[in-house]
Formats: sequence, C-alpha cells, structure tokens
Amino acid sequence: TSFVEACQDADARITATIEADGHSETIAGHGHPDLSFEGDRSMVCRTSDYVDDRTVMVDADGAAADLDRDLVAALADGADATLTLRVDPH
Repeated sequence: TSFVEACQDADARITATIEADGHSETIAGHGHPDLSFEGDRSMVCRTSDYVDDRTVMVDADGAAADLDRDLVAALADGADATLTLRVDPH
C-alpha cells in the first residue's frame, strides 16, 4: 500500500508535524477517500471534511490559529521548516 492509498482510508490517522527554529507542533486528523496529494501550490490540513487537491487530512484537531505563536513567528521570520506527514492505518 502506498502512502496516498493509506491516507485514502477514512479510518486512517494522519499527523503533520511542523518543525522550525527549535519549535515543533503536531496536528492530527483523518484520511479521506478523495485525498490525492496532487496540489503543487500548498498543503492544507482541514478541520472540516472538505477535500480538494491541496488537502492532506480532514477533521484536523487544530487550525492555523491554534499553532504555537513562537513557531509562527519563526516561520514569518524566514526560518527553514520541516514538515513530516505520517499515516497510521486503522
């Protein structure tokens, strides 16, 4: 099973961890059968169940406003960031 196929299971748990300048934040959500990972503009973790080509998870347990403000400030200042996506099948 490929990463994308595993994410297309609605029962899969997907986590996204963002790390920058010594700060880290993890958001968790679920998979969806329509996830394609084909977007080339951006990646979106959604708190809703809306899916488009940029969506990497639905029903996320946090939104941009919930991110650690020190992490956001580091990103705004141009810090390099690492995004790690993980899928745990049901």
